Amino acid sequence: MVPWSVAIVLTVLAIAVVIYARFLSQRINERRVSPQESLAALSVGKSMLMTGASFAGAHVVYVMRFMQHLNAPLPSARVIQGTAAVIAALLLAGAGALLERACLVKGDDDEQGGSETGEPEPA
Repeated sequence: MVPWSVAIVLTVLAIAVVIYARFLSQRINERRVSPQESLAALSVGKSMLMTGASFAGAHVVYVMRFMQHLNAPLPSARVIQGTAAVIAALLLAGAGALLERACLVKGDDDEQGGSETGEPEPA
């Protein structure tokens, strides 16, 4: 059975990443972030996105396996706890996507390295 601690840890981690992404976006726009920190944040965001998506996919398979036995107490608990884990994993994937998006820098028109199309560039 998937313990409740999996859903709790994934949710807390997702909340922490969303908060960090919000502050990182502000710091990147003010140009107060080192290239190493922005690269680390980008790789953490990508890994959280991939980890959350794979956890969600695995737990969906787990939940679907026990969906046909909802009348029994143990399989219904597995479905409920597995569904909580799926939701928490999707939150983690969304937080990873937000962190990855926070690493984008809006291009300035007066800079040489700015984007000509007006689209944001990676940090």
